[in-house]
Amino acid sequence: MLALSKARLLGFDYGRKRIGVASGQLVTATASALETVRVHKKQPDWQRLDHLVEQWQPGLMVLGISRHADGTDSPLTPKIREFSEQLQQRYECEVEMIDEYLSSSEASQLLRDSGAAPEGDHLDALAAQLILQSWIDQQVRRVD
Repeated sequence: MLALSKARLLGFDYGRKRIGVASGQLVTATASALETVRVHKKQPDWQRLDHLVEQWQPGLMVLGISRHADGTDSPLTPKIREFSEQLQQRYECEVEMIDEYLSSSEASQLLRDSGAAPEGDHLDALAAQLILQSWIDQQVRRVD
C-alpha cells in the first residue's frame, strides 16, 4: 500500500449506457466525481477514457462490481468483469473490484437531498465517487 499512498486513483461505475468516473487519492483519503463517459454500440468511449487516464495517470483503478444483496452475481456482473480486463490490458494498470451494492441508490438519494435531479450524468459520476470513496475508506481502516 505504501506505493499507492501517493498515487492517483480512478474509480468507475460501469453501466450499459454510461460509465461514471471519479478520481481520488489516499493522501487526503478523498474521492471526487469527475464525469460520465458514454457507451456507444456496447463499447465505452475509449477515446474519452484514454484522455482521462492520460490526464490523471492512475496508479490503481477501482471498479464497482454489481451483485445482488445475497452476494450472487447480477446480470451485469460478466460485463463488469470484461470491462475490468479491458482496463487492465489497455492501460497496463491494476484494477481492483469492490462491491458496489446500492451505490447508485445512495447517489440518487444524495442528489435528491441536495435538490439536484437524481438521474443522468451526475448520478453516474457520483456513484463512481461513492465506489472509490468506499475503497479508500477500507484502505484507511486497514492502516489504523
